Amino acid sequence: MTVKTHTGSSLHFIACIPEPSIEQELHAFKLELLEKYQCKAALKSPAHITLIPPFPWPNFQDEKIIEHFKVFQSNISPFEVIIDGFCTFRTQVFYAKPVDQPILFKLQSEIRDYFEPILKDKLKNKFQFHPHITLANRDLKAGDLPQIIQEFSEKNYKVSIPMKSVSLLKHNGSKWDVISETKL
Repeated sequence: MTVKTHTGSSLHFIACIPEPSIEQELHAFKLELLEKYQCKAALKSPAHITLIPPFPWPNFQDEKIIEHFKVFQSNISPFEVIIDGFCTFRTQVFYAKPVDQPILFKLQSEIRDYFEPILKDKLKNKFQFHPHITLANRDLKAGDLPQIIQEFSEKNYKVSIPMKSVSLLKHNGSKWDVISETKL
């Protein structure tokens, strides 16, 4: 992924990040995938469900995007996301799988509707929201996937994640940092 889109801008995205104890559990899965399969790309961000994919934003206007973000008010109250096992997108992404929950789609729609006029042409028009928490992606080897699926299916991982806020993240040149948060 190219981090700098042109001189003076960085990539940002908007996501739901689990509370620290659950984020640490999911991070441990990423570390296991690093140790066994050399998958390190997903370690560059905290565990999250992407609501608005990466978009470029001028660095000199960081305060402006943070202010827009803080002004956003959702009609959605805090809610629970149930993670039940793991899944894949073809051979390119291995992820923790949220149970289908309409409230996530409603939240994503609210945020997209609010940010579309602000971001204009910076949003990917073809972004299809498919809630997931990536554990391995760009450096995942297709040949390793059957073994990963087998190993992780034995974990019987199921957790309820309280979602109480939405976060704005910025790429610092090597990893993603949370730069603002707004409560639901």
